[in-house]
Amino acid sequence: MFALRTKKQLITKYSPYYLMFGREARYPSEIPQEYNVTEDKVCGLVQREEMADGLKNQKAIFQDVSYNIKISQDGVRKRKSFIGQEDYFKVEDRVLQKNVRQEQRKGGKMESTMLGPFIIVELEGKKAVLATQKGKRVTQTNVDLITHYFQPEERIPAKLKSF
Repeated sequence: MFALRTKKQLITKYSPYYLMFGREARYPSEIPQEYNVTEDKVCGLVQREEMADGLKNQKAIFQDVSYNIKISQDGVRKRKSFIGQEDYFKVEDRVLQKNVRQEQRKGGKMESTMLGPFIIVELEGKKAVLATQKGKRVTQTNVDLITHYFQPEERIPAKLKSF
């Protein structure tokens, strides 16, 4: 956990430890082996300790983090729109829902990966309420687990040659 929390994140450009405590972590390897902790040393450190620079500038850092996240999300949206995927959903859109049960069940390889089509009845933030084609409410799900449904085109069979 320490390694995960002290690693600089790709999107935010800061480590979670820095965002929490306002300074980078001190690694155990940085402490000398013959370092003895005594009551006097601890009291002296507490008296001299000031607020970390990161905590003093916390608002500016959080604005920077928010900006970095927005830039990353915009990049994802651009890539999705470039390949034809829309990221935005509206009420009455027809969607497919990811079959989460299939991933969790042993031997669920033969089940379909997507369920539906469903119609979005309500949409609030990241939450979508889905209904069947006949209007029966089915489930409430996260928009990350749904994708747009496109009606397949009718296939015209090739003419058979007569012998």
